[in-house]
Amino acid sequence: MTTVSSTYKSQLRSSAVLRSGELLNLIRQRGPCTISELSEAMELARSTVTSRVKILLDADLILESRSTASGKGRSAAAYEFNPNAGVVLTVQIGITASRAAVTNLDGHLLGSAMIEAKTSSGQIQVMQEIVQAFRQLLENNSTRGKRLYGIGVGLPNLLELRQVLNTSRDLPTGSAWSLEELSTALVEEFDVPVFVDHDVNLIALAEYHMQSPRPEVLISVKAGTVISCGILVGGDIVRGRQDMTGEIGHTMIEGSDALCNCGNRGCLNAVAGGRVLAEVLREKGFEADSVQDVSALAKRGVPEAIEQIRMAGRRIGQVLAGIVNLLNPDVIRVWGYLAEPEDHLFAGIRESLAKHALPMSSEVVVLGPTQLRDDAGIRGASMLVVERMLTDDEIEQRLDQFVKCRGQQVADD
Repeated sequence: MTTVSSTYKSQLRSSAVLRSGELLNLIRQRGPCTISELSEAMELARSTVTSRVKILLDADLILESRSTASGKGRSAAAYEFNPNAGVVLTVQIGITASRAAVTNLDGHLLGSAMIEAKTSSGQIQVMQEIVQAFRQLLENNSTRGKRLYGIGVGLPNLLELRQVLNTSRDLPTGSAWSLEELSTALVEEFDVPVFVDHDVNLIALAEYHMQSPRPEVLISVKAGTVISCGILVGGDIVRGRQDMTGEIGHTMIEGSDALCNCGNRGCLNAVAGGRVLAEVLREKGFEADSVQDVSALAKRGVPEAIEQIRMAGRRIGQVLAGIVNLLNPDVIRVWGYLAEPEDHLFAGIRESLAKHALPMSSEVVVLGPTQLRDDAGIRGASMLVVERMLTDDEIEQRLDQFVKCRGQQVADD
């Protein structure tokens, strides 16, 4: 994962804000809490908790909510997190299209916009459209004037991006992709921290938080132009030494010698990726230039498209069977255009899991589309930003700055 920070720097904090970050996150986790409940949980004097609560209220990070019964009929104010204290910008960059969005601090979607530029158009072109979309989203009635906490970016890994460029003709200037340059450009435009991660990791993160109880092992599969997966174990993203975990699209499929963009033969991407399925359907006389077209044909009930997607499911399931045997996941969630047409893809996956995976593991795993559907990637990107920007330390730094600014204003008055 790549992170680029803004000009905001760590600094020594005044004692007036110490443990206020811990206090806010306790309220976020528990929901509405009274001063007494917070004082007991944090083992702090009521006066100390009261002063921290006042700062959080003044900073608009918490709200005074409903009163709760306390003692003999008395009531005490309760305090809850204010998710509308700020906003997060997110974008999920795809091979054929991208989507930008703005959320509140709970990940609730406040607005979104499609970005039509393909990754093959190059980073400069895509970046220009992302910046334009972000600026428009910040001008919405529900977001105007809100503090921007950060930007989350989900995108295919660099191997996928390089393969797209290698197969594209007449490449424009600035077609190469650099995560560092992408992040730096966004920091320069918006002056907030930027967090970049693989789209499948963000999808997995979002889906993990949708599960109750939380799964020990969750697998997210992207089934679109290319195929890859994200892995969460104990709530943590598994990355690997070179950040290349989840490259199942380059697993060899027995019986195939189809040439893959990576240079090898028989890769899953070369026999089940959306680009390849579109090529097969074109050869059969159908208009299919992309994975979206394959999905649309299947939705219309075209038998050839349905069969291609089901075959792709069988091959994906063959690879997932190895993962099921290795990691014994609780949940497998699938996102992407190939997962949209009814249950054709899932029928193929289940067929292969039943054939190749251990029954004790395959029969209990929960398999299905992402619960958040199209929003999974952008919601995951939002969660990534919020969790990084609302740590105890980050909160206290911001509050310290807020208190000092307020004190300066009083002095000036």
